[in-house]
Formats: sequence, structure tokens, C-alpha cells
Amino acid sequence: MRVLLVSAPLLGHAFPLVPLARALRAAGHDVLVATGGPALAVRDAGIDVAEVGSSVRFGRSALRIALTRPRLAMAETAGEGGLEFVSRLFAAVGEHMAGEVLSLAGNWKPDLVVHEPLAAAGALAAARQGVPSVVHDTSLYDGADLTAATVSRMGHSPPPPMAVLRTAPPSLAVFGEQGSFAPVFAEPEQGPADRPQGHLRCAERTEGGLGGTSAAELPLRPVPFSGEGPVPEELRRRPDAPRILVSRSTVAGPGGARTMAAVARVAAHVDAEFVLVRPPERLARRPLPPNVRVTGWVPIPEILPTCSAIVHHGGAGTLLAALAAGVPQLIEPGAGDRARHARLVAERGAGLASSAKDVTSALLTTLVTDPALAEAAAEVQREIAAMPSPQTVAQQLTDMQ
Repeated sequence: MRVLLVSAPLLGHAFPLVPLARALRAAGHDVLVATGGPALAVRDAGIDVAEVGSSVRFGRSALRIALTRPRLAMAETAGEGGLEFVSRLFAAVGEHMAGEVLSLAGNWKPDLVVHEPLAAAGALAAARQGVPSVVHDTSLYDGADLTAATVSRMGHSPPPPMAVLRTAPPSLAVFGEQGSFAPVFAEPEQGPADRPQGHLRCAERTEGGLGGTSAAELPLRPVPFSGEGPVPEELRRRPDAPRILVSRSTVAGPGGARTMAAVARVAAHVDAEFVLVRPPERLARRPLPPNVRVTGWVPIPEILPTCSAIVHHGGAGTLLAALAAGVPQLIEPGAGDRARHARLVAERGAGLASSAKDVTSALLTTLVTDPALAEAAAEVQREIAAMPSPQTVAQQLTDMQ
């Protein structure tokens, strides 16, 4: 079987597909990942990659939306944009990618297309080729809702996916008729041109349509992957004092940088070792307390077992890696999915949510000393370990063909 996996040209969108891609290849299938830009780093995982979408300019597309819909941009920055902002942004990305992905699929002739929720071009390619599609969740949002809103914004109505792969631990996110998006923010429509035919309002669903109820829902254990690379020797061992890893987004912007600086300011008053991963240059040049060290890029999933906690920006990859490792986390609520991620982890008791201005030494001490946080994180870790492996799901997808 030939399986085409499609991702938007972003690391955080492509890396979650790697474990399933490896499992499919190990099962004897021909596997090709279509992505571009920074996400071409999936080649380092030994997977064949076709470059598409490298011309996408996310900043330019986001700025265009912000200039034309400033209220929507403000809501998105606060994590309250619902489907409205993300569907517009990734519809623009999908339009850029569609031609290349459709051409690739026409030449390569896949038997199955697996795509992350915001790679709408994958759904279109499957429809063009007349083959099944599968939505691969990558966060605590409903991937079927994300894809449905994006393709609808593009003015398309492809068939529903054959399956949706659910990577969210059920105790954190359960997707029902209302999906994962409450109608927190919805701009007044400007007219037919602003709302393509078939547009889904926030959590609205259509029976049997993409994002509807006809797709099989298959749990899939989220196996953390953040790229291949060496681990510094000093980070391979668990230290005597609690170790707190502090990371930030791989996407340009403020994601995690403010919180990282806030942690550095109060770290001297916390009985813990802090490791700042890829700190901004300005922060790295400052004098830091003796219990704070800096490092460049490292494979975070490989270091997490030596850590007592992690502080981060709320990105799905880091969040799920921490949950899989059973490590309590402190999350800065932010734009897009980050506010939801922070809220759900805090509600589950597996971590804390805090803005940068509210980070204190007392809060960080609680993060590494509260037994309730550690126990809740361990419960979610056991829950994830019990989910079907990528190898099992690869076989399920084969049997469904």
C-alpha cells in the first residue's frame, strides 16, 4: 500500500506524523511525507519526503488577517478565536499547497492519504484521487473540526475521512457533537464572499460530512518526536535537585520567551536546577543564577525522564511529550490552541497555568513539590501508555482498506 502523509510546513505539525509513518514503513508499506519549510527536518527520521509548501509565508498571511479583522486577531491572541482565525490562516496555507500536493498525488498514486488537521490539501488530494483520507489529530483539539472548517473556508466539500486518529488522552479531551470548539468568538459575516458555501460556524457539524459522525475514531498513542540529535551528557542523568526544563516555541513570535525570562528572574529562589532550551540571545547573554544553565536545541522527549517538571508555551508537541513522560508542567496560556491546552492540563491536575507576569518562586516550588500534580501527571502517563501503539493503528488502517 502507498501511503501519503501531508503536513503544513511547520515542525509542530509534521513531527507528530513521524511515529505512524515509521510504523507504516516497518509494516512494508511505501510511505511518503509531503511538507516543506522547517518541517523538511522529518527527513532526519529516515522517511522519504516530497517538498511542498515551502513558499508559504505564515507571517504575511497572519498579518493580512489581522489588518482586515483586528477584533478577530485580538481574540486569537487571547486564545479565544475559535475556528474563525485558524480556518482563515490555514485556508490560505492550503491554497498555497494545494496545487503541489494535488500534482504529487496524481504522479505518486497513493492508496491512502493521512494528513494532520490543518493540512487541508491532503483531504483535497484524497478526494481527487478517489482514495480514503485519514485525519491524524496532533493536539487537544478535534482534528476533524479543524479540517472541516479549513476546507469549508476554501470553498470545498470533500468526502468525510475514513478515520480520525485520536491522540488526546480521553481524561483531558473528549470530542462529542460539539467538537472541541465552543463559539467563543465569531465575527459578523460580511456577505457571501466572506463566507464560502458550506462554511461551518464554530462547533457546527454536518451529518456524514467532513467533521461529521461517519468516520471511525481510532485511539492512537502519541509517541513524542522532536527530531534526532545528541543529548548533552550532563542532561542524561537525573540530578540530585529537581530539574525544571524551560522551553519555547519553534515558531517565530513570543511563545514562551516571556515566561522563560520570568523563570530566570526568580530561579535563584527555587531549590531546583533550571535548563533553558534555546533561550533568546538577549536572555542568554545576561548573567544567570548558578542554578540556571542554557542549552541549544535538544530532543526534549529524551530529556524529560530526567526532569521533575517542564515550563513551556503550550505547544501540542511539548504538552503531549510531558504527559507521556508523566512530568508536571507549567503552561503559559497564549494564542491559538495554547490557552485551551493550559486550561485542560490545569483542570486535569497534571500541571499549572500561568502568565509570565504571575510566575513566582513559590509557583515554581509548587510545581516540583506538590504530590497531587505528580500523581495526576503519572495517571495521564499510564493512560497514554495504554493507548494503541502506532504499530497497532498501522495494522488497523491496513485492515480497513
